[in-house]
Formats: sequence, structure tokens, C-alpha cells
Amino acid sequence: MKDSISRLVAELARPARFRPRYKLLEDETRYTIPEELRRESLKKPSKRYVFAALDAAAATLHVPAGEVSVVAGALCDVRSAYLYPGTGIVARVNGPPFLGAPIEEDLSLVSNRYVKVGLKYVNDPDLPEGALSHDLRIHMETYLLSVAKERLGSGTVLLIDGPVTYPYTHPVEGSVWNAELGGLNEDRVTMMGNLIEEGIIPVCVVKRVWRSKHLIRALGLSELLTDVKMIMNALGLSGVPDKPLVIGPWEVSGSTNTPPRVMAYVLTPVAMPVRLYTIFRIEVLKAVQELLGEGRFLELVAAISYSASSYGTYVPHRLHVADALSKEVVTKNASMLEAMLRLKGVPLLYGGVTVE
Repeated sequence: MKDSISRLVAELARPARFRPRYKLLEDETRYTIPEELRRESLKKPSKRYVFAALDAAAATLHVPAGEVSVVAGALCDVRSAYLYPGTGIVARVNGPPFLGAPIEEDLSLVSNRYVKVGLKYVNDPDLPEGALSHDLRIHMETYLLSVAKERLGSGTVLLIDGPVTYPYTHPVEGSVWNAELGGLNEDRVTMMGNLIEEGIIPVCVVKRVWRSKHLIRALGLSELLTDVKMIMNALGLSGVPDKPLVIGPWEVSGSTNTPPRVMAYVLTPVAMPVRLYTIFRIEVLKAVQELLGEGRFLELVAAISYSASSYGTYVPHRLHVADALSKEVVTKNASMLEAMLRLKGVPLLYGGVTVE
């Protein structure tokens, strides 16, 4: 392990290659939605649900040779938490790569190539910013879905941090990244389908919605607005409602790259004395809604919302725990790698480590 890290540091200390700096874009596909979105208060469900949650976090270290990525994941059920790779940068016999770098040399501990396409990062002339972190993190989440299939029982609701499919597209048509993302998303959807067959209900929770424009684009409204602003304007809220609200759900038709999905926004009060609230988006494969039926699906949405408000967290409580654990592990491992790089004299740009 020490030899592998030393050789990694030596590679990163070499002069950087010049390459264009591409930034990944959000998919701007326009979807058709109902003209009148349903809005209703959610009653606390009488049924008790068994929740589990998974999340993967990524840390990026910026060095002259490019971006170095460290990822970690957590799967939390009622009784325990499964962490991968755990704290400490150690080699794992099984499991996905959790350390990535744009280097030529093949090292036992380091992924230097796209997970699906197999091309080395350094050989992609259009390598976009953030590619390594997204590549390893999305693959890590798919791995955790496979672990969930083995560890969770039928009837468990698995909360997944992030959308059903990721929309990070490359501005260059025909880029390697777009092919890579297509493969990652396909694996992700396939694993969700496998979970459904096992009686496990996968539900995606998107917590970073403040810049989302799914509704805005579908309705043809001004791009100066966002979904959250539109929702707040439509509700005409002077304060926060006493109970969680659901806006939707609505169906998003599938395309060549994405399967049919059902979405809904949920507004949840989390601290009544000071009238705070949180908004997150729920996404599921259409197969989940068809399995549950619309009534039970809305009851499940209510249970997810109340699992946030009851604990005073900004996302469902179990997902909050998974998020905290994955970030703790990745921060410790990235800090360890950062110290090694600094000791070897490799300069870190932009202040060091950024965690996502």
C-alpha cells in the first residue's frame, strides 16, 4: 500500500498537461407535466415503514496534474451501518474503486480510468471537471445498491441520495464522458429494478433543489425562476404550513436515456417555533408507483416527509445519518491523502480538499 501511494504521489508531482477546461452541464430536457399540479397536506400515516438509506460522498483534491478523487459510501438500516471503504486508505480485495487520479501508471490502489468505458482519464482530451468524482461516486452508489439487495429484507424502503438517473452531460457531442454516464445510469436503474423484484422499494431523494428547473422548463416559464421559487409563489406562503405539503406527483416520460419516472416536491416544516422548512424532491421509477398504487405511494411520501419533521432534520432521518457517515469517512481519508501529498511537496490548489 505504501509503495502504491508513493508512486501515486510521484505521478502527481510531474508537470501538468494542458487541456481545455470543460464543465459538466445539467440536462435541459423539457418534460410534459399536468397543467394543474396537485397540492395537498400530508397526514401522518398510520402504517409504520422500515427505512434504510444509502449515500456516497466524494472529496476532490486539486493538484497541478489534475483532480484527485476520494469516495466513500454508507448503507444504514435499522440496526447497523455498512461503510465502504471504512476509515484509513487501505486496499480492499472486493468492491469498487474509491481512489481515482489522472495518472498513466496502473496502481493497485488507484483507479486511473473510466469505470465503464475503460479509457484512461489522461487519454481523454475532453476530460471535464469533476469527472473522476462523479465517475467513482455514482459507481459506488450502484455497488451499495447491490449490497442493499443482500442485506435488506422485503418491504424495506431504501432511500437513495440523488436522482433516479444523473443528468451531468458533457458540452462536447460524442464525448467519452457522455458514454460513461450512460453506462453508469443504466447500471443504476438495473439495480433498482433488481431491488423491486426482491420486494425492496427504492426511493430517490434529491435534496439540492434550489437551482432545479424541472417544472420551469416543462411549463415554459422564465429561466430566471426556479422550481422552488415557483412553488413558493404559487403557495403564497406568508409562513410555513403546520403539516408537510406535497406538490405533485407527476410522471416524467422516459427517453432513450432515462426510464419513466414519477416525481414530487415535498415541503416539510422542521422547526415550528421559528417556522423553518425544507424542500426536497422525491423520484421513483414508475414501476414503484405502479406496484404501490397512487394512494399507497402518497402515504409513503407522507411517511418520508414525517421522518424528517419528526427528527428536525432537513432530509429523512435515515438518509441524514447515511449522509453524515459517508462524509465523515471520505473527509478523514481525503485529509490523510492530503497530508501525504503535502509532505512530498505536491502543491494543492484552491485551498485543499472539497467535499461533496
